Amino acid sequence: MEPKKKFHFIGIGGSLMHNVAIALQQLGHTVSGSDDEIVDPSRSKLLTSNLLPEKAGWFPDHIDKSIDIVIFGRHTKKDNPELVKAQQLGLKVYTVPEYIYEFALDKQRLVVVGSFGRDIVAAMIVHVLKALKRPVDYLISQGNDYLMHLSTAPVIVIDGSESPSTTLYHTPQFIKYKQHIGVFTDIAWNPETTNFNENDFIRQYDLFADTTPKGGMLIFNESDKLASVICNKERADVQYFPYKAHASTSETGKDYLVNSHKERIPVQLSGKQNFLYYNAAFEALKKIGVTPEQFYQTISSFKGTLV
Repeated sequence: MEPKKKFHFIGIGGSLMHNVAIALQQLGHTVSGSDDEIVDPSRSKLLTSNLLPEKAGWFPDHIDKSIDIVIFGRHTKKDNPELVKAQQLGLKVYTVPEYIYEFALDKQRLVVVGSFGRDIVAAMIVHVLKALKRPVDYLISQGNDYLMHLSTAPVIVIDGSESPSTTLYHTPQFIKYKQHIGVFTDIAWNPETTNFNENDFIRQYDLFADTTPKGGMLIFNESDKLASVICNKERADVQYFPYKAHASTSETGKDYLVNSHKERIPVQLSGKQNFLYYNAAFEALKKIGVTPEQFYQTISSFKGTLV
C-alpha cells in the first residue's frame, strides 16, 4: 500500500484539478487547495468533499515542508506566490499530466488522442472493461468536466488533450503520459482553438508518437491523412495498427455492427464517424486482452458517455 501523502493544489477549482484532488482524497491522502475563483460544477463537488477553500486567493504562508506534493493548474502564472514558495522550499511540483504519469508509472498506459472523438473512444474502452469487471483507472473529459478514477488497477485509460498542461509550458497534455498504447482518432488543425501554427500543431502529434517506448503500439485511423503520415514513419521497435470504420448495417432505423461471423450486434451510436470509433476501441481492447466475443457482448449497452 502506498504511503499516504499530503497534497496541495494551486488552482483547485480547475475542471481537471478538482477531480484529481477528490480522487486522491478518496485514496486516503490529505488534500488542500487554493484558487482565486471557483464556480460550478467544481464548487459544488469540492464543497461536498469538504475540499472547498475557506477563502479565495493565494496564501503562501500555507505552503511549508509538511507538503509532499504541489500540483498547479493550467492557468497558474509563474509568479503565483504559492508556486514561488513551493519552488523556494524545494517541494515536488507537478502539473496534472506530470503527476498522473508518476501515479501511473507502474500501470499500462493507454492514451487516446485526436482533435475530436478521443473522449468517446476512451469511454468505450472503459465501458467494456468495467462491464467485464476488469479493474481500470481512467481520466476522460465529458463536456466541461472530467470523469476520473484512480486506484491500484493495472491499466489506466487517458483521454489525451491537445491543450497545454499550463500557461508555463506550450506542449500538449498528451505529451506527458508516455503511453504504452497510443490511439489516434481524427486530427484537425483549427487556428481558433490552438496557439500552434499548422506545422507546429502536427509536430506535437509527431512528438506523441515519438514518446512511445520500445515495444509500444500505435493504433491509427487509416483514413486520417495526418495520423497516417505520422504512423507511416515506422520505428522498428514500435508496432503500428491501422483501422477503418467497423463493418455495419442498418435495418428499420436500428444500427448494428457486423462481426467476422456476419452476426449483427445492436449498438446505440450511428454514423460513419462512430463506426470508426467503435473499431478504434475494438482494436485497442484486443491489445489488452479483451476478446472479440467479449467486446461484442458488452458494447451494445454503451450510450455515448461513461456512466
